[in-house]
Amino acid sequence: MITKNLLMGSALLALCGTAFLTPAQAANTIILKNGDRLSGMLSSSDQSGMIRLESVYGTAIDLPLEQIVAMQDERGTSLSLPGLPIAAATPEAPAPETVEPAAGKDSAAYEWSGRANIGAFIDDGNSQKKAVSGDAEMTARNEKNRWIAGGDLHFANDNGTETENDQSLYGEYNRFVTDKWFYGVRQDFKIDKIADLDLRSKTGPFVGYQFFEEDDLNLKVRFGSDYVYEDFSSGDTEENVALAWGLNYDQTFADGSFTLFHNHEIDTPFDEVDAFLFQSDSGVRVPVGKYLTGTGQIDFDWDNAPAPGIEKRDTKYILKLGYEW
Repeated sequence: MITKNLLMGSALLALCGTAFLTPAQAANTIILKNGDRLSGMLSSSDQSGMIRLESVYGTAIDLPLEQIVAMQDERGTSLSLPGLPIAAATPEAPAPETVEPAAGKDSAAYEWSGRANIGAFIDDGNSQKKAVSGDAEMTARNEKNRWIAGGDLHFANDNGTETENDQSLYGEYNRFVTDKWFYGVRQDFKIDKIADLDLRSKTGPFVGYQFFEEDDLNLKVRFGSDYVYEDFSSGDTEENVALAWGLNYDQTFADGSFTLFHNHEIDTPFDEVDAFLFQSDSGVRVPVGKYLTGTGQIDFDWDNAPAPGIEKRDTKYILKLGYEW
């Protein structure tokens, strides 16, 4: 009887052991929390929380149960194992690689634009008249900064008498503190031989506001002060500090058929309000090619305290052909 019971107990114990080992022996893949997948046969398991996996090359690896999230047999079927924190759990996918967002427009990169125009007139018949005029301006702009440089020139001769001889250069820097507000500094030089002006220099800081800055509409104003220095052909010089105001406007109409523009500057000395200076140019630009434009403009300047014998008003009517980019 005892022998019979011992035989039955041994058989039952063997059956239980087989039930535990069979799934493990059939399993060929263990999946860890970090996503690693190890192949082999389970050779032993104990109560210390470790299992031993033997690879096909005979190498034994001891693995903590807490690092195992799933076991699969050779057909990919999930298997259970006593002691696993989560039986047949879906393995943790490795953390996705960080993907940098697509690079946008470089806020530090400058965009360049500009124009250059020239006009000429020659009459060699009953009267001999010659005239030439030109202007150019270039702008470099990024998110926070804008640089502007330009100038113009005018020469005219009527029957051997010089009737126009003036040139100007200017440079301006703008620093944007918001999308609209900016501050900056400007430097202007002007020579006008007919007005007995050997040199006029204007230098000063300002604060500005950009109402519009678009392909078909631009409008900005600036307000500040200028140090004005004038050197006349007579040998006299003048210098003063003036309130300065400037406006720049251009707008395109009729789907690019023509562009109207107007620019002006006013300088009013603090100590001599009557000795103000006003300079302006207004006109229209019409495209005549992909990059070519025709320009008709009026330059109107007013010096309320000119050199002796010089008119306060100076008006020019100009036609030019130009290139824009």
